[in-house]
Amino acid sequence: MGGPMNSDQIKAAFRRAAKVSPLYRPFQLFKLATGGPHNRPLAHTFDFMESARGTLHWRELAGPDYREGVVTLLGHFTVLPDLILADDGQWLGVVEGAGADALGASYKIIVRRWEMGVDDHTPVIRNAAP
Repeated sequence: MGGPMNSDQIKAAFRRAAKVSPLYRPFQLFKLATGGPHNRPLAHTFDFMESARGTLHWRELAGPDYREGVVTLLGHFTVLPDLILADDGQWLGVVEGAGADALGASYKIIVRRWEMGVDDHTPVIRNAAP
């Protein structure tokens, strides 16, 4: 038998398990796009960052917080995404990061369902996933 696993081996085991587990869904992560002469943020316009596997849990199915949930993504993130696309086509706006687990294998992000609003704005994807 081998010795105890180090944290990198544990993280790698979680990522391998997520590839085959039906509990982990694919998500696409997007960052708010910038541009123009002053490189300012472009409203409702996003660029693809990366793909990750994870889970989505809604806080409530009805009530005042029915739109808010928690996405738990496997991996280490140095930059928090601004928008997440779930595998069911649902857009999720990022509210804030909730931190990594003790091993650093996953990261929790507070999200809200993307609201279409009065003008029925959907996110504009300037650079989509390859």
